[in-house]
Amino acid sequence: MENIPYIDVVAPYFALANLTTLAPSPPSTYVTIACTFEREQAVHAECTFFSNAELGRHLAILGSLAAAAANPIKQRHYYLALRCRMQNAGITTATPCLCGEARVDSANFARSRVTVDIAAHTPGGELYAKLRVTYAVLTEDVMDMVLEASAQSSEDFGTPWRAGTASPYIEPVVLENIVVRSSSQACATVRLNRVAAMAGHFSGRPAAPIAILAANAGALVEKLVGAGFFAEEAVVACVRLATLGEVLDFEVKTNGPTEEDCDWAQGGMTHRVCITGREAGLVGHIDMKIRAKEDVKARL
Repeated sequence: MENIPYIDVVAPYFALANLTTLAPSPPSTYVTIACTFEREQAVHAECTFFSNAELGRHLAILGSLAAAAANPIKQRHYYLALRCRMQNAGITTATPCLCGEARVDSANFARSRVTVDIAAHTPGGELYAKLRVTYAVLTEDVMDMVLEASAQSSEDFGTPWRAGTASPYIEPVVLENIVVRSSSQACATVRLNRVAAMAGHFSGRPAAPIAILAANAGALVEKLVGAGFFAEEAVVACVRLATLGEVLDFEVKTNGPTEEDCDWAQGGMTHRVCITGREAGLVGHIDMKIRAKEDVKARL
């Protein structure tokens, strides 16, 4: 796959297989990038076979490959997910792998923006999830400027991941100081203090990938709703990258009586997780539509 060098995402974070480029399907002029991927995250809070965090990880990487294929400048760029909307069909049965397809919906590379539609199906063709991502497209020089203020030596944060050892994304949940304040509010801390935990995500410029942020957000939601919940929909809005050495505060709230007028509740979401750095401020938030376990066979 000729576009892999243009995204700076490598193993172990990159775990796509059988990558294929498919010809444009009119009226679109953009190619489709297809792949397969297997489940890696062993245990998670949701009742579905794949967690939304892991789906988001693999599909967002696939989407960045589709964006790189559309980018007329064939150099390394950084595709930062600014906004993602995941819809999950609620399949709980095991599957050996999922098949992904991604195609650019709209692109304005002069303004450094591209939006990609991505879908995952079972090998039998059943829709598993859909993801729509808008990326900011940064050159290497711009990425260096973005991270310059927060740059720290990775040597101070443990031993780097080595090929042949277990992937850090098998167990990405590292919540500390968990406090359940009420039935509608909980908080916790995540310390980004291990360079190996970010392995493969922007090599040489360690930053926390969505797999870490979303997995920990889901684990915190579990403290309110219990294990085995169904996240039918999730919307991720990112303000900035969370970088090596940061301490992040996670706070989840439900759309209880005090939240009736908020925009995310009006949009049908039931929970919001805010992620904030102790020093650099807001990283972003994740809104989720949590359904009862009985609803897991919902169809999009």
